[in-house]
Amino acid sequence: NQDFSYFRYNNYKYSEIHAEVILRSISTLINSFFKKPNLENKAKCYFSASMIEVPEEKMKGKLIDTLWNCGIKSFHIDAGDGQFVTRKFCGINKTKLLRERFPGSKLHSHLMIKNPHFPVNGDLSAIQQYADAGCDSIAVHPRSFDIQDDIPIAINLIRNLKCRAGLVLEVGDVLHRKKIDLIVDNKIDWIIIMGVPIGYGGQLFHFTSLQTIQEIKNLSVNHKINDMLIEVDG
Repeated sequence: NQDFSYFRYNNYKYSEIHAEVILRSISTLINSFFKKPNLENKAKCYFSASMIEVPEEKMKGKLIDTLWNCGIKSFHIDAGDGQFVTRKFCGINKTKLLRERFPGSKLHSHLMIKNPHFPVNGDLSAIQQYADAGCDSIAVHPRSFDIQDDIPIAINLIRNLKCRAGLVLEVGDVLHRKKIDLIVDNKIDWIIIMGVPIGYGGQLFHFTSLQTIQEIKNLSVNHKINDMLIEVDG
């Protein structure tokens, strides 16, 4: 609990000794997972730059050009409604800027929004707005729906808008039978696994998420979802 309070929602500067201790602990834990005989890492991996803490005005400067020139071709766009998460922030203009600047980029949207398939104040739904802004992929939280039977409706809406549909697994989520059925029955081939509590950048990674990654990988193999994309957020 003390560690959680210490790291939560802040950025820190560490001495070399502190950094060495933290990195050694992380390395030991990661190695313990990769030593398991049933875990194979043959997938192609890439980084996606998160824009959640980047002010919109900086999106028009050298920052994104620098990222692009360094080889980052994928961008992660977050959105929060102030209800499902306590922060309210919009990524629509950021999406439009990136799509205009880099037509060949991959833009993934993570909607931390309650009932993202509902119209917003008589306007389009959040799903529709982010698809129209230029997102290739849109992921939603199962927990964000008041009616769980609406989740397939939202997934179909995303696909009808020619976007890849994804589901988010939060820190502490258990891959129980209902969640497995949701993934398999709706042919979900993109799972975002949260490594931090949703809504804020700069948090300490929860290494229990590594176990969830392994479980999702095993699920994709067992159910022959050969093109499953596993994304780790945070």
